[in-house]
Amino acid sequence: MILDSQEPKLGKKKKLDKIVDFACGSGSLLLNVRNQLGKDGINKIYGQEKNITTYNLARMNMLLHGMKDSEFVIHHGDSLFNDWDILNEANPARKLHFDAVVANPPFSYRRDPNGALEDDFRFKNY
Repeated sequence: MILDSQEPKLGKKKKLDKIVDFACGSGSLLLNVRNQLGKDGINKIYGQEKNITTYNLARMNMLLHGMKDSEFVIHHGDSLFNDWDILNEANPARKLHFDAVVANPPFSYRRDPNGALEDDFRFKNY
């Protein structure tokens, strides 16, 4: 499980400050992690979704599962184009650090191989 500690002697984590899903869809994976840790197990949930309908569904899903709007941030954006400003913060003191990153493969995403991402460091072969 993702919630295991990097240090085996510490055991499973019981509390996370920040968790993120870069292709969150309806937010169900984020909510499942929250359920695993309990209602107060995560301080803030971050998610990003490209599809506007699914983005709105994720936000509604968080509220319907009892989360306050101060407990989550769902961004409408494309992870491949890295267009979420909070993730591009250059100042190390203000840069977000996450305790856990969760992801389901974005099976429905159709990548356009037009070369727009050709120079992006994340897709370079080393």
